[in-house]
Amino acid sequence: MILFKKSINLKKNKKSLKKRKKNKKKKIKESKKKEKNKRKKRKKDLKLCFQKNLILQKI
Repeated sequence: MILFKKSINLKKNKKSLKKRKKNKKKKIKESKKKEKNKRKKRKKDLKLCFQKNLILQKI
């Protein structure tokens, strides 16, 4: 009986470990995506700023 309980616990632990690992990967992926979007936005803002400066210089 004790052995049986132990095996069930081991299975549960294994399952939860897998789940945690999966969640961790998911979080890392999301954070990378956010970072990428931030960089894109910054780049876009810089371009706009540069264009404005060019226009102002022409005037």
